Amino acid sequence: IVLGLIMTGLLFVKRLWLQTDALSNEIGKWKLAIPMIVSVMLVSSVAFFLPKTGPTWADPVPFIKGVAGQGDFGTGAKKVGYSEDDSRLGGPFQGDNTLIFTATSRDRHYWRIDTKDTYTSKGWILSEGNFGKNIYQTNTPIQTSLQVGSPEKERKIQIDIASPMPFLLQTYGMISVSAQDSPLFIQDERTEKIAIEQQNGESKLLSNYTISYSEPEYSMKQLQMSELSTLETLDPSFKRFLQLPNTLPQRVVNLANDITKDKASVYDQIKAVEKYFSSHGFRYDKKEVA
Repeated sequence: IVLGLIMTGLLFVKRLWLQTDALSNEIGKWKLAIPMIVSVMLVSSVAFFLPKTGPTWADPVPFIKGVAGQGDFGTGAKKVGYSEDDSRLGGPFQGDNTLIFTATSRDRHYWRIDTKDTYTSKGWILSEGNFGKNIYQTNTPIQTSLQVGSPEKERKIQIDIASPMPFLLQTYGMISVSAQDSPLFIQDERTEKIAIEQQNGESKLLSNYTISYSEPEYSMKQLQMSELSTLETLDPSFKRFLQLPNTLPQRVVNLANDITKDKASVYDQIKAVEKYFSSHGFRYDKKEVA
């Protein structure tokens, strides 16, 4: 833009030279050109540092690439985000720094919205079964599959949502949720997703609420002493997340047995598998993704 303005200004100055027959007057030429160039540079510098509004229209490039067959499934480039359909994952994706929510807390947290229990090698789906719904009121204990810490270490998180959503963001160790207007929290037992509804059953959007939580603590000594037999003593709900596909190739079973054959505890076996992935060419990548 700056070069374009300078070129336009020089063409205007040249036209003045021709009209005033000042071709032989070198000093006159520069008296016209220099102020114009300085003015353009000054205005451009000021404009560069002034605050700017965001784009009025969305970036059309991903859509154009999608239509041209250069994007993913003709819909443009994928971005990091939440979707209820996780059945087809994979492929390159982009980061997205759009602000979704702000959590004010003393601790760092992992967050989740729902969970699925069946991996198909293409993505995640839900297994069949009879599941119901649980209804919770504000400030009442909410039961989830996530472990909760001791009551003495209960703390609170203030959640502020940039774009209000009809469901809760959950953290590990969540105990209860408080919000204005006394909404109802409807938990789907199948996905553990917690929807927000009004007393009359209509969906409700919350822009802020407070989560009470207590971070669970784990003993490293107990983890290192864990054995495969202890998995049988877990709550039956854990079996949903420990199942293997019926069509699991035998070569995968053989490889897992080979990696963990010298490890006694479940913890050491898991660390051995992690080490295998980190030392055999597997890496995290956003662009070169199967």
